[in-house]
Order: sequence, then C-alpha cells, then structure tokens
Amino acid sequence: MGSTSPHAQEKRVKRTRNERGETVVQAELQEHREHNSALEDEDLVMNPRLVKTMPKRPNAGPLVKTLYPWPDPNNPPTGFEHDPHSHRTRNVTPAPTIPKSRIAFTDAVFERLYLPLDSLVDNIREEQQTQIRANPGEFLAVVPFGAGAALFKEKPRLNNAVVGFLKTFRYPDAELKDSLDETLTAIIENGSPTKVEAAHRAKDNKNPDATGLQLVMPASRRTGTSRDKFARPWAMFLRGGSPRLREYLIYQQTFAIDKDLAFNVLKIEAKTPSWVLCNFKGDAVRKDQEEVIMKAIKEKLWMSDDFRHHATKVLTKARVPGDINAHTVYATSSFTLTFFENTDEKGNAATVVQLRGCPVASTDEELKDYHAIVRTTPYWIDNMILLQRAGEVSCQLCKAVTHPTYDCPFPKTEGWFGPKYDGAEKHAARVQKTAARGGKYGSQGRGGPSRGSANRGGLAGRGKGRK
Repeated sequence: MGSTSPHAQEKRVKRTRNERGETVVQAELQEHREHNSALEDEDLVMNPRLVKTMPKRPNAGPLVKTLYPWPDPNNPPTGFEHDPHSHRTRNVTPAPTIPKSRIAFTDAVFERLYLPLDSLVDNIREEQQTQIRANPGEFLAVVPFGAGAALFKEKPRLNNAVVGFLKTFRYPDAELKDSLDETLTAIIENGSPTKVEAAHRAKDNKNPDATGLQLVMPASRRTGTSRDKFARPWAMFLRGGSPRLREYLIYQQTFAIDKDLAFNVLKIEAKTPSWVLCNFKGDAVRKDQEEVIMKAIKEKLWMSDDFRHHATKVLTKARVPGDINAHTVYATSSFTLTFFENTDEKGNAATVVQLRGCPVASTDEELKDYHAIVRTTPYWIDNMILLQRAGEVSCQLCKAVTHPTYDCPFPKTEGWFGPKYDGAEKHAARVQKTAARGGKYGSQGRGGPSRGSANRGGLAGRGKGRK
C-alpha cells in the first residue's frame, strides 16, 4: 500500500462530559483536503480596524479621458503674446536710438511680419542656403514688396538701390563728423543738383554705421523661367553694418520709399516655427460660429489618442508638469481663430478660418507629426465637416501667411509711399468678368482661377483673432 499523506486523516478534538461529570476526549476524522494549506485550520478573518488603516487603491478615473473634467474650450487663449504673427513694429521697450535719413519714407507702425527660416531660404542654391543656415545671426533678410522670380529678373540691381538708401541713415555723432568735412558741406550748400547728390553719396560712403554693408541677391535654384512671377526665392540677405543700425532696421522693419522701392527687413529666426496650424473652409465656416468651431476642434483633439500621446511625449520631455490630460489641455490652450470673409470668383461667400497656436514640437520630425495630426483629424459642426483643404492663406505683396493679397494692410497705411494695390477693386473686377462669361471660370493657365484662390491670396476681408 502506498504511504498516507500526513493530512489524509487530520483529527479534530472534541471534549464532552459523561453522566458522572468526567471529561471525555474524542477525536473525529476530518475530510481529506486535496490541497495543502499554509494557513491554520481557522478561517482567516480580517480585523476591521486593520482594514480601515490600509491605503486605498488608486482611483484611475482622472486619467480616463471620458471622465476627466475638461475646461471650457472657449476659455481665453494663453501665451498669445508669443505668437510671432501677432506683434507690431516698434514694440521694443526701451526703443533704440532712431537715426535720421535725408530720404523720406512712410513713418508708421506696421504689422510685424514673420517668415520662418525655411521660407526665407527656400529655392536658393545650396551654397547660399548652407551659409545662411549655419550663421543666421550674421544676416538680416530683406524682402521686397511683390518679391519673386519676376521682380528679381526685372530689377537685377535692386540690392544696390536698397543699400544706397540704408547708407543715408545718420546718428547724431555721425552727423557731427559729416559737418567737419567742409568741402562736401560747401558743395551740398551751394552746388548744382547733380553735384549735391554726388556729395551726399560721398558722405554716405563714409558713414561709419554702413561699414561693410552688403546686400546679397538670392541665387535661384531654378534654371528656367517660372510661370509664377511670385515664385520663391523672395529674400535678399544683408550683412555688415553697425549693431545699432541693424537693431534699428529690425525695429522699424518696413521701409516704403516710393512705388518702385519698398521692403521689409526681418530678423532670421532659426528655431521659431510658424503658429499657423491649419486653414478650414466649408459650409460650417461662419464668423457667428466661432465658439462652436473652437469647441469642436478642441474637444475632438482632447479625445484623439494620437494627439494626446504626441502632446504628453513632447511636454514630458520638456518637463511641463501634469499628466496626459493636463498636457492635452496645455497643448490646445494657445489656440485662436481668425476669419477671412472670402468670396470666390463667382461672388459666392467662401469664408476661410485660420487656426493658430503654439506648435507642440521641439524637433523637425515632431513638428511634422504634430501638423499631420491637427490637419488630418476630421472636425464636425452640426453634421457638416470642416474642410482642411483650404490651401495656404498668403499675400503676394508682403508674403505674410496671416492675410490674403487683396486685403494686405501695408498699402492701406496712412502716408504709404510704396506700390499701390487696390485688391478689393481687382477682385470685384474678376467677379464681374466671371459673371459676364456666364459664371464660368477662366483658363487654368496664368491668370486662371488659382489667382483668386486661397493659396494665391484670393480672399476678401481680414478677420481678427480671438482675444
């Protein structure tokens, strides 16, 4: 016979008393247990006092996106002051010392133009691009109004005209030195117009703040003639000059001298990305739907796992405190909407709304992923979808991506000396021509409907961002 398990016949002791009052000890056999137990025979009962003092299990509710107390999606935006597209010129405190020029130009405050580095060096030859990317602080970008392939072809000496103007700026100490040159001063006071101009240029060439001033024309990668007269490259690149002159040029930015010479001077920002995230169109895009649109965009992204995961990965790396839900709110907190009351070439309403916000990215790859998520996520308004295929809102004149060409604010500035452009009248004329053709668009070639589309600046009206 096989051996018997030590637990095969466990006994339970039972004590009773007989008739004579004597204690009798009896043993009962326990049923066989299939499994050994490390516990004693008594059932384990938790002490209620011990249970109360045990730590509670963590509540997973707050991390569940459907249970999280999301804020009002129409709360005022945060960090709006960091939007590079939202500033004005002359917004530095204290203001730099302002030099004088003998040549008049439009003395006004303008919208601060922002173009990222990629836009400024796009379509220039590799040799130039490499040097500028490696030393962005050495250069300032000079972007003429209406810049593009046609302008640089028509005006191959435009850089000389700009440098000639910049040399006319004088600071008080330089003016004092000029006055000590008696010969040139005498010519300026008594000479003929031709000699006076020559004397002024001679003084300009001695201007200490213009030492080493050089404006490099862009070397286009394109070998043939572009059908698009506004095709990139757009910028010339300024090097040299005194630090105080360069500081003033950035401070003033916009110089409109006459109809043939107007330009913007921009600091080259190597790392600041554009805050323009997406442009939407469709039947749901109406100015009176602003809060509804913002609510739809934010709530959709708050529930998007792709957006949530991207936001928390980038923001955790940046040491922004909070969990995945807090990071998701943070990532959308800077969002604003700007409306463009557009009409197409038939005169039909075709409003476009632009979504802006701080991109959640620290690398080019992260920025690419972020844009892809925001731009491909479907957003619905009352069973109507917001269409992301609205193209790029851009201005052919100043190259801004925050307003259309025929509503460019620069030519509307009081005292504007630069090129005139009445975009509203031109757009109205296109609408009339389309109507005269029976509502049919023009050819698809040069001057066709793309000239009036969103990506060519064909929008009417310039909205205001949410405050």
